[in-house]
Amino acid sequence: MGYPPYSLAKRLDIVYSKCRRDNNLCLIWLGACTRNGYGKIGIGGRTLVLHRWIWEVYHGPIPGKLQVNHLCRVRNCIEVRHMELVTSGENTKKGALPFVNRLRALMQAVCKRGHEFTPINTGRTAKGGRYCKACKRENWITKEHREKLMKVTLWMTLKNGNRVYR
Repeated sequence: MGYPPYSLAKRLDIVYSKCRRDNNLCLIWLGACTRNGYGKIGIGGRTLVLHRWIWEVYHGPIPGKLQVNHLCRVRNCIEVRHMELVTSGENTKKGALPFVNRLRALMQAVCKRGHEFTPINTGRTAKGGRYCKACKRENWITKEHREKLMKVTLWMTLKNGNRVYR
């Protein structure tokens, strides 16, 4: 069956409804992201990297050997004015060094899910990094809920007399 096809305008409305503006005027994608932190979206049964799709919507296809570079250096930013086409070599040269990335991360006011970094909501890692306590709490609750479901399922299976193989 599947989802009905959306018009481009409707799809853009859906994408922009899952974004927020930050202090640097970046349009931050709050939806699913790749392991590298780039926004991603499913269209027509395929998973696309969102900033590339946005570029193609506004500027047309990306020529063969070029890449979309984030001028703002924020990977999940989908503001088309913060993007440019560059070669792979240019993109590498413009890339931020690790200490610059860390400095930029410390300057961010909110986490990737939109929680504010306040003294109460910010935890510190052993290496001096920081994390969002609200996100960690949400992940812990989810994990605890999964474990309870597993115990209930195991108990129900044993109660019904079925064998459980582990």
